[in-house]
Amino acid sequence: MNVFYRKIIVVLIIILLSLKVSAQEKNTLNLKKLDELSDLFYNNINDSLFSLRVAKTYLKKAKLKKDTFEIANGFYFLSNVYKNEEKLFLLYNDSIIFLTKKLKTEFYPVIGYFNKGDHFYEKRELKRSLENYLFAEKHAVKNSFFHYSIKHRIGLLKSRFGKEKEALYLFKDTYNYHIKNKYQEENIDFHLPVVFALSDSYLRNKKIDSAFYYCKIGLDISKKNKKLIFENFFKFEKGLIEFGNGNYKTAIEDLSQSLPGIINYKDLSNVSYANF
Repeated sequence: MNVFYRKIIVVLIIILLSLKVSAQEKNTLNLKKLDELSDLFYNNINDSLFSLRVAKTYLKKAKLKKDTFEIANGFYFLSNVYKNEEKLFLLYNDSIIFLTKKLKTEFYPVIGYFNKGDHFYEKRELKRSLENYLFAEKHAVKNSFFHYSIKHRIGLLKSRFGKEKEALYLFKDTYNYHIKNKYQEENIDFHLPVVFALSDSYLRNKKIDSAFYYCKIGLDISKKNKKLIFENFFKFEKGLIEFGNGNYKTAIEDLSQSLPGIINYKDLSNVSYANF
């Protein structure tokens, strides 16, 4: 048999086998209950093709049940799959909002607004980001985690808009919530950005002693828990504080030591700030 035709036959066999496997997988997914599909989605969230099939199956079964909450879950799963495709990401989050705006659960519709707020913040469309965060805050009364996460984000936007006193109030409120709920011990990765924002906000409000106090707290926690990225950020912040105190030699040392880590993290705004 001609080598060319052999190759064609091999390719056809591979295609037929893959179609058979795909059909079997589809049938297997259809037999799963919604809670099983949910577990499958989260356990395979890094496998974009499989998680997409799971999400579509989940949504199809939820629609057959005519269960609004479960349909919203399907939209949420799909928004995760398409998080890097703006049009579809926004479409599924808008679907969540439209479907659940009267439900007012702990998770819905707040997650739709929350996701859109984060999306527009990353794109530096700050007014649209703030608009969505404010809607999210309105619906987050039943979920304290969301409530204070949103407060923190609104504080970041207030600071960007130059409303430093309003930002400081929000950061202090969020920090106090974290301390009360022991985030400094149990959720360090969530806690350290809040400490950094609070220290930086005190600095922007020219309250140098308070800025240094919280910077030291953040630096100590970062070192103790070997959080090198955060350690660089707090060392950077310390450099700015030392500069504000007129300790220029120490400031240069801190900024110089922190810059390589910040550059690797691709935080261009802080790199330019330090070099300036």
